[in-house]
Formats: sequence, C-alpha cells, structure tokens
Amino acid sequence: MAERFLSGLCLLYILSGSACPASAARLGEQQQTVLKVCGKGSFLSAQSICLPCNCKGHADYCEDITGVCINCRDHSTGDFCEMCEDGYILTPSQDGRHVCRPCSCPISIHSNNFAVHCHKTATTLRCKCQQGYAGHNCERVAG
Repeated sequence: MAERFLSGLCLLYILSGSACPASAARLGEQQQTVLKVCGKGSFLSAQSICLPCNCKGHADYCEDITGVCINCRDHSTGDFCEMCEDGYILTPSQDGRHVCRPCSCPISIHSNNFAVHCHKTATTLRCKCQQGYAGHNCERVAG
C-alpha cells in the first residue's frame, strides 16, 4: 500500500513539473521484489532454486511454481506422472522409471484386455472387468 501511495505521490510531482523526492523514489525501489523464473523443464522450489521436473520421464514440462507435470504420456497420469490410467498397470523398468502396461485381463495386449482397472499385489493380479466380462482375469463373457 505504501508503494502504491509513493508511486502516486511521484506521479503527482512529475505531473506538476517537479522531480520526485529522492527519499520517496528510494523507498519505492526497496519495496520491489525480484521474481526468479526457471527455464522449461524445471520449476522454482520453496528454497528459490530451479529444480528439474520430476515427471518420471513421461512429460517434458511442469508448472513453474508447483512442479506438477503437464501432459503426461505413455498412459501415465497423476501430478508427477506417477500412476497409470485405468486399464494399465505400473511396471518398474530397468532404468528406475516405470512403464504403464495394459492389464493382463486376460492378456496384456490392448485388443484382448477387458479390464476397467487392475491392481497387483505381491502374488495376485486383481482385475475389475468391463461390463459384459467376468472372472478373476476377465476371461469369460458374462451372460
């Protein structure tokens, strides 16, 4: 508020043909803040450090303040592309990232995957089947 007052006061001085008092100009300058902007592919952390986006290799860009990933690819979803879309299951890969593969309900190819959602525990794959399919792995046509 003081900055707005000082700016208005300086404007009045200038309009009246006088110079803005140096003390008012200095105070206004001291109250200005410098905004840091990070390049594409990074975001500004709470410590004002530019950090790379953490999108697990599934997006090229993230929001500049929150780090939330923009346009996740490869059937990944979530703020940091850390989950898979429905019908896909998270599979770790050799490089430490993850891959979203079609659920094996009953077979893990898109044309033969009848799951709406799947979840894998340590020993079991649980499939929630599309309407018209049944069985633990959606292997039967529901009648």
